[in-house]
Amino acid sequence: MHVVVSDLELYLVELECSGLEQPVRSMLMRLAADSGEEGWGESPSGWRPAEMDARRDALLAAIAGRSVFDVEELLGLEALASAPLRCAVEMASWDLMGRAISQPGAGDRQCATAAPRTATPASIPYAQAMGHG
Repeated sequence: MHVVVSDLELYLVELECSGLEQPVRSMLMRLAADSGEEGWGESPSGWRPAEMDARRDALLAAIAGRSVFDVEELLGLEALASAPLRCAVEMASWDLMGRAISQPGAGDRQCATAAPRTATPASIPYAQAMGHG
């Protein structure tokens, strides 16, 4: 099976955490495949909203046309030198692989159908405030 990255979207979200004065900022990543499937990943992020379009374009240029099944190759790309970015790409790749073979949630269908597996910009208040919803 060949599942090739065709597009990606990046979203910044801020999550309130008990015990912390400042919200924790994370980046959500949606990888889309040429076959129509998508996978989601997440990582902590210090990125600013104004950076998102340029970062998305640079990352897409590096991974577009590559198979998500070649995780080691993807993670070795210079464009993924940042550990948090590598984490989000790896997570989204594994999610996309699972969906492509109809096994999201590492094969545990009961778990996968019981838990929400995706987020949309409209469902994330901070993403809405940043103009993504």
